Amino acid sequence: MRFTLLIILLAPSIASADQFIYNALPDALRGLQKLEAAKEITHFCAPCSNDKPRLEKVRDVGVDLVWDSRATSKPYNDGQSQYWQVFVNDKPVDMAYVYIRENGKWRNLAESIGLKPSDVPSTLKP
Repeated sequence: MRFTLLIILLAPSIASADQFIYNALPDALRGLQKLEAAKEITHFCAPCSNDKPRLEKVRDVGVDLVWDSRATSKPYNDGQSQYWQVFVNDKPVDMAYVYIRENGKWRNLAESIGLKPSDVPSTLKP
């Protein structure tokens, strides 16, 4: 009984887990290229409760290594590879929850660069 209750209580946090906040460098650079052409993006986390699409004007974009912590100059490394984050207006973004304008539609950024996010719509209505 307690185990079932724990799973139910944790379900919302599992559903809103990060998907593409940490990326391999080639994926981060493909995302960066798409964002460099964008004047604005839409943030929308479908698995997050009570999330509504939010428009943001793009002023600057970039990529950076994921660091082990703020107190060290060592990049995070899981033993196999280093990870990179994509930034929009100096804030890291999860490419699974960012939409860019393509052919008149808001298209999921992660999907547009060949990644496979889960539980998010491919496009949003304009």
